[in-house]
Amino acid sequence: MNADEIRTRLRETLDDVRLTRSERKALTAVLADLDPAPADLAAYRTVAFELARETLDPTNADDVFGWLEAVNTLLANAAATGAELPRVDCWFSPDPAFGRRIAGFVGRCKRTVDVCIFNLTHDEISDAIAAAHHRGVRVRLLTDDETRHNRGSDVASLVAAGLDVRFDASDAHMHHKFALFDGETLLTGSSNWTRAAETRNRDNFVVTNDVRLVGQFADYFESLWTEFAGNTT
Repeated sequence: MNADEIRTRLRETLDDVRLTRSERKALTAVLADLDPAPADLAAYRTVAFELARETLDPTNADDVFGWLEAVNTLLANAAATGAELPRVDCWFSPDPAFGRRIAGFVGRCKRTVDVCIFNLTHDEISDAIAAAHHRGVRVRLLTDDETRHNRGSDVASLVAAGLDVRFDASDAHMHHKFALFDGETLLTGSSNWTRAAETRNRDNFVVTNDVRLVGQFADYFESLWTEFAGNTT
């Protein structure tokens, strides 16, 4: 597949000025089959920038830049000799920077924040989530129907702030702890977003932009979001 063929495929994804999960998966599969050399990946990036310039106008700048960022992330993660490896970081608590790190990821989001968390009581993180909502980022929160009533829970204040929040509403717990930032970065691990995780508990979280893991967690989040559609109060 040459640059012109890549241009055609990428142009097709620009119809709605966003790279959907299905389009991302399809392009990832194509790149894996091609096993492109670093020079090829550089050429594909050039094509993406050219398409972005052709499409850009004052009404769609944020969407075009978001598309371009998603395409560049996909190319960076291409399974090819010499291509960039996915970024992976991990942290362990107790850690005085625990809340600040997570709040920082939320604060840098431009388009979407999807959070699936068992217990949320850390005010610094909750404030960052509310701030993201108020600056126009689409924020979705999935949480447990019982822990929302825990002492110190920030869920009620986020609901009051107008966030889209859904609960599991079952006898079993919704015990996940993960988040997706702009559909491109995954945070997951053992820790709830609490002060106890920051100051006392032995916990961990991992952050990665690996397109396959991000896609799997994104698909799972969507399945839960659909399953809990009626559980908003």
